[in-house]
Amino acid sequence: MGARVRTAPVVFVTGKGGVGKTTVAAALALDAARGGGRSLLVELRDPEAGARALGASLGQIEHVVVKPGDAVVDAVAGLLGSRVLARLLVRHWVVRRLVAAAPGVSELAALEAIRALAARGGFERMVVDLPSAGHAIGWLKVASAVARFARIGPFHDLASRVDELVRDPDRSTIVVVALPEPLVLGETRELCDSLEREIGRRPEVLIVNRVPADDGPATRALGDLVAADETGPAAHQVLALLEARAARVEWARAALNEASELVASRRIELPEGATDPSPRELVDWLDAAVANGSPCPA
Repeated sequence: MGARVRTAPVVFVTGKGGVGKTTVAAALALDAARGGGRSLLVELRDPEAGARALGASLGQIEHVVVKPGDAVVDAVAGLLGSRVLARLLVRHWVVRRLVAAAPGVSELAALEAIRALAARGGFERMVVDLPSAGHAIGWLKVASAVARFARIGPFHDLASRVDELVRDPDRSTIVVVALPEPLVLGETRELCDSLEREIGRRPEVLIVNRVPADDGPATRALGDLVAADETGPAAHQVLALLEARAARVEWARAALNEASELVASRRIELPEGATDPSPRELVDWLDAAVANGSPCPA
């Protein structure tokens, strides 16, 4: 068994859209399963995203889809002590309109479903694929807001239980996925600052996806040959491409250097591939990054 990314039992994964968030979430779930433990990937919005990301690896982990309607029924059943009554109540048109209009009800119910699943245990890692960036903040802070609003009673107790899971770094890890680009890392900085402000903790792990490799030695060697006029036109074209790539690597490294303080624990860099990697390939890269000391103290 290779090196493994260390996390709490529940892992919340978020990041700006288009950074490979769902694929990384699937890889983190597979990383735990590879060690022989039971692992879950939980989806909240797009029930097909995780299945698409997992592909042929789907059978190696449990893929759980939390549906908002079912989650609301389950949450109400926990309050009433009866799933039959909860289903009848939630189906009433007045309640349906109330749930649709009230901010945070569906999100809180979905998080309660995750908390209940976590409380049953029996797994090594449960990875929750949260919505992207700003929407994830709303999800993670909703329990605290509801607990403050409903100061006593079962609704307060439910929200408080969820809030404890969200806030406790021994029970949950927050992972943010980003790209080595100034704009993306700037938005990631805003996300990390907002999480610290809203729920009192910074993400523990920053996974930077698609980090370009440094081709400096090859560029310099070819540059020396071109300068000595020992090559033909094709070499000039290759050198131009390598120099453009070197500039991109320098640009990415400068952006990463400015992002060193974004997370509370460590940063993991994953290489850029010729094509989009599968979760299985990402697991290999994650293990290699951990083994080679890629995680950096913030």
